[in-house]
Amino acid sequence: MKHKLLPLIDFTLINISFVFCSFLLQIDHYQFSAPITFSIIFIICCNLVGFYKIAIRYVGVALLIRGLISSALALFFVLLIHGFDKVGFYVFSSLLSLCIIVLMRVAVREYYFVKRHFKNSNTLIYGAGSAGVQFATAALQGHTNNIIGFVDDSADLVGSNINGCKVFATSQIEKLVFQHKVKIIVLAMPSLNRDAKRRIINKLIELPVRVVTVPTLQELLNGSASVSNIQRIEIEDILERDVVPPDPQLLSACTSGKTILVTGAGGSIGSEICLQISQSDAKHLILLDVSESALFEIEQTLTNTTNAKLTYVLGSVLDNVLLHKTFQQYDIDTVFHAAAYKHVPMLEHNQLIALKNNVDGTMNVLREAVERKCSSFTLVSTDKAVRPTNVMGASKRLAELVCQATAEKSHDTVISMVRFGNVLNSSGSVIRTFKKQIENNGPV
Repeated sequence: MKHKLLPLIDFTLINISFVFCSFLLQIDHYQFSAPITFSIIFIICCNLVGFYKIAIRYVGVALLIRGLISSALALFFVLLIHGFDKVGFYVFSSLLSLCIIVLMRVAVREYYFVKRHFKNSNTLIYGAGSAGVQFATAALQGHTNNIIGFVDDSADLVGSNINGCKVFATSQIEKLVFQHKVKIIVLAMPSLNRDAKRRIINKLIELPVRVVTVPTLQELLNGSASVSNIQRIEIEDILERDVVPPDPQLLSACTSGKTILVTGAGGSIGSEICLQISQSDAKHLILLDVSESALFEIEQTLTNTTNAKLTYVLGSVLDNVLLHKTFQQYDIDTVFHAAAYKHVPMLEHNQLIALKNNVDGTMNVLREAVERKCSSFTLVSTDKAVRPTNVMGASKRLAELVCQATAEKSHDTVISMVRFGNVLNSSGSVIRTFKKQIENNGPV
């Protein structure tokens, strides 16, 4: 509705209200100039107090207050001009006029609201606490969620009404999902521990809905997220065990005050190693990767998060000149060698480069580490190196044999190897494939 038309509409509604009141109160004669006077003064006052500047979509108490002020001033001038002999009629007519004007705006607001939310995804909010109420309030002003109601375990809340949305018992979730064609369930309980969240997710997992969650309590407290920022359910939330955090004492033993090189620093495992090292008191962290985009991403992640000096080296572990220059220039103490090709089907079709990168690359980095007398060298290997049945596993087993053979010789470098199993949500992980399929509405 255009704001330029509102004064004309209000003028019409006021005159209709006065005529209606004259019939209702059976007033046979009154000055027909009174509603015109009231209308003109009311519209002038509304312009002065900002009545017409309030957007109809956000009509609230402020509109009513400014309308009352304008109506009172208009009534005062009408009584001064036309006398006090019909004061009851004028008061009643002015109040009715104001009520109709405000209700008209409320009706238009509700129309816009229904129109805006009609095509949005029907959404249930699991949890009618403060986080759930805040999310519902934000969603009502947004364009993505059509809130059907809340579900909660509390008997005190079930049956109540919050922001026009009813609170249902959790036992009714399945019925509500199918009855209202719910597409999204929002877990609005940021203080839940992982076990409690996992139990709820397990109950919802059979339903044809997308389950999302609001940020954690810590994220809300430190201001890094707001309740309206819904997030995907993380893989950790549905694991049958708790996530085991790194042991800082074990990590600091080979990182504290040292210069560390991480090859394959932009990969899934390499980037996590870099993140953990950045939280320690390492002196200098050197990140080497052949992928420009991967190195850029880890750079953006680590920027302003560590006191250690950071150096980014773009290049391959097959480049002996680059490796020699890097080891010589930075006087490296510790090496984590995570650079490798790892996608099994891809390497089956590219066997030669798989062997060259995974075996020769390991030999190159290890040789430099031993020659420069680095204190430790750690090879990131894979469980597929156990009785390998594919090129990737065989190449990593050969890399392990290189490390074992070198470790038997006399030198100052401690050489170790660690085998990783499948890493959840790493690049090439089936989890990422599943996520894309779900985001594209399946099938999985």
